[in-house]
Amino acid sequence: MKKSTPNIDFMMKFVKAFVDKKKDRLDLDCDFNYQLMQRYAKMCRENEPVAEAFVYYISDVFDESDNMSDSELRRKINYGYKQVLDMLSGNVY
Repeated sequence: MKKSTPNIDFMMKFVKAFVDKKKDRLDLDCDFNYQLMQRYAKMCRENEPVAEAFVYYISDVFDESDNMSDSELRRKINYGYKQVLDMLSGNVY
C-alpha cells in the first residue's frame, strides 16, 4: 500500500498548475516559499528523499529564477517536476 503523501502531493499540484499555465508567475512568486515552509517538515516525514529532491529540482530553481523568463522557469520547473514524479512512482535511475 502506498504511503499517504498529502503535503508532497499539494506542492506537486501547486507547481504543476504553474507549469500548465493555470497559475501565473505572480501566484508562484507570492505563495511558493510560504507553502513550502509550511509543509517541508511534513514532506520529510512523508518521504524524505522525495522532499529533498523537490527542494533540489524545484525550489532551488525557483530561488534562482529572478532573471528567468516565465517560459524558461516553466521549462526548468517542469523538468524538476518530472524528476520528482519519477521518484514518487518508484522510477529512480
